[in-house]
Amino acid sequence: IADLPTTRTPWQQVLRTQLARALAPVPAPSWSRPARSYIANQGRAGPHRRRPWEPGWSGTKNVPRLVVMVDVSGSIDGPLMDRFAREIEALTRRLEAGLTLVIGDDQVRRVQTFEPGRSDLREIVFAGGGGTDFTPLLEEAQRHRPDITVVLTDLQGPARLRPRCPVI
Repeated sequence: IADLPTTRTPWQQVLRTQLARALAPVPAPSWSRPARSYIANQGRAGPHRRRPWEPGWSGTKNVPRLVVMVDVSGSIDGPLMDRFAREIEALTRRLEAGLTLVIGDDQVRRVQTFEPGRSDLREIVFAGGGGTDFTPLLEEAQRHRPDITVVLTDLQGPARLRPRCPVI
């Protein structure tokens, strides 16, 4: 075992990259406005002929929904919990996504919802200390119908639910 190299995965950078890809606005066809090529040709394909309607493209109007689950079991120490809080604040500032924070260990301790781009974690108490079971936390997260779920944990506990959305 001594010959195995120690790996240092920059999980903050990996997390930011994955979330930026998952929550980026995706253009969608808009039937309420024409495409620029249709406008440029003034809807004509030639003399005395009309082109069929060509829809334009617009960015998505829905605010992406993000659920962050925080494990507050006894195996999570204070410095790691501080890193979790700093990372959550950095995510909400960068992504401008609607955030639902689910805090718990073997049961859901607290659920807090924040507007896009705003989170104030200084007033939230990250209290717990029990064992870890991700099933009730994943059930609560699924109730909010997120686009993606992020779990900040040390991965010591069972998860007996497979959510419909991607989980990081």
